[in-house]
Amino acid sequence: MVKPVNSNVQTVRQRTIKDGQTGLVVGAGLGAIEGYSRKSWLKGEQLEDKFIKSVSEGLVKNLTPHEREELNKINTFFEAVINPKTDVSTLRAKIEDSSELMKAVSKNDGETTKDALDRMFANPDAKALRHDLQSIQDRTKIDKKVNKYGTKALILENYNAEKKVLTKSDKTSKEIFNIITKSAKKVKLQTAGIHTVIGGVLLGIVGLLLGATNQKNNVNNDKRKVVG
Repeated sequence: MVKPVNSNVQTVRQRTIKDGQTGLVVGAGLGAIEGYSRKSWLKGEQLEDKFIKSVSEGLVKNLTPHEREELNKINTFFEAVINPKTDVSTLRAKIEDSSELMKAVSKNDGETTKDALDRMFANPDAKALRHDLQSIQDRTKIDKKVNKYGTKALILENYNAEKKVLTKSDKTSKEIFNIITKSAKKVKLQTAGIHTVIGGVLLGIVGLLLGATNQKNNVNNDKRKVVG
């Protein structure tokens, strides 16, 4: 009499799928851990550009309506200054339309802002005037607050280079530091997501192979259980 083969023995396909799914789950877990543990907001010893951009965007969202309006005026002014086709002698109106730009005009002793602008725009050297106008933009507080270099300087104020961790500076408010840390987490999340997929797929493939190998061994063992 032949003993029936155990009906609970899974087919190669069933075990492959089962082990493969286990591999994917394990892979997802390991991938996520890898993604979260690495300092993805750092690129070697430097701050990652994506991180700086994320913080800058967070700072812009934190601006008051008036600050946003001023930032737009400053950006429009700066684009006009660096455009070689712009007649820089016509840009005085843009300065006078912005309280930030007006505050950033460099004045000599005893000069009013109007006097300083009269002197500046009386200069017949367009190249020198362009340089003076660009220096105005560089001195605006809002631009320094949100542009790439200003944002990087802010982050470095709150960064312990020796330990490679973010630590709140006494000069930084809790609200601003929260923007920095949230941006760091955001970049980590993006990296974790990528590694979850890669880790999952790789270990999933390993699971598929293990499933097929294990089933082959089980089939051979089951064959030996058959008695004639």
